[in-house]
Amino acid sequence: MVGKVFQRKDRKSKDWYISYYEDDGTRIKRKIGPSRKLAEITLKKIEVEKAEGRYLNVKVKNKIKFETFAEDFLKYYAANLKSCKKSHQ
Repeated sequence: MVGKVFQRKDRKSKDWYISYYEDDGTRIKRKIGPSRKLAEITLKKIEVEKAEGRYLNVKVKNKIKFETFAEDFLKYYAANLKSCKKSHQ
């Protein structure tokens, strides 16, 4: 088993987490929920998919930097500011 199943000791939550490494060495930690069994099943499923070449960690691939998000938001806001003001009057 490449990853591990664990509970965080610094919190009162009873949730279970999984931790594993991507092919590029990036460590991934995911909260699964209150069931240890579900966490173990989820980790095994990920390991099988990785072994078969079917695993895609979409959540990691979609991360954007705050700076990029802020720039896009400000561009959108500047372009739509007039229409927003008119609709509230």
